[in-house]
Amino acid sequence: MDFFQKVIDYFRSSKAELQKVTWPSKQDTVRYSTLVIGASVGLALFFAVLDKGLITTVEWVIAHRPVSTAQQTQTNTQTPQTPALDLSNILTTSGTNGGSIQVVPTPADQGTKK
Repeated sequence: MDFFQKVIDYFRSSKAELQKVTWPSKQDTVRYSTLVIGASVGLALFFAVLDKGLITTVEWVIAHRPVSTAQQTQTNTQTPQTPALDLSNILTTSGTNGGSIQVVPTPADQGTKK
């Protein structure tokens, strides 16, 4: 038996098996599809409500937890302010390749050259 004969026998037996299958009616197919879609939506809503409830509970617990004395002293100390980022020495120029960025040294930068 050659390869092509085996392939033809496979498709013949597949066709014979598919003819033995009892297919559901259109009404059954619609009913089962509706059931699956409804169950999926119901579970999605259940998990959304559960997620929202857990998030709200965790946020409430964090907001109402007792503060230790170490945390109180840490919040009472002042944290140093970070300086604002100075972008005044950056110029944007447009060129043939869509534009480029040039850094123009300020007088303070010129004194710190290495």
